[in-house]
Amino acid sequence: VGGQAGGRGGLGIVGFVLLGLAVLLAIAATVLTWRFQTTLLVERDTLTLASARRRTVLSWRDIKEVNVTGARLVVVPIDGSRPAVAYVNPRQLRRPSFQNLAVMLRDQLDASRGYGPL
Repeated sequence: VGGQAGGRGGLGIVGFVLLGLAVLLAIAATVLTWRFQTTLLVERDTLTLASARRRTVLSWRDIKEVNVTGARLVVVPIDGSRPAVAYVNPRQLRRPSFQNLAVMLRDQLDASRGYGPL
């Protein structure tokens, strides 16, 4: 009888340790999701890329091109400085909304230069 009680107590401790690890994993996933999230704000004169670490505001006239490379949206400045990269969740890659985002940004870039639809 004494051996069974000790075994159940050890099993309870292992359960609590596993529960604690699961909670830590959930917290880490939430923090990483928040840190890597990028918000795009498209306005008539500017494009803003905001993340937990950085906020970049670019005038449309200062943008050379907008490309989609894999799961990344890359905004290339005219002045040749380092491109601004908005990392997007790779699961979004095949979604039409992700592809439409790139088209919309290119259309906005064209409109800012006075180009109209063909």
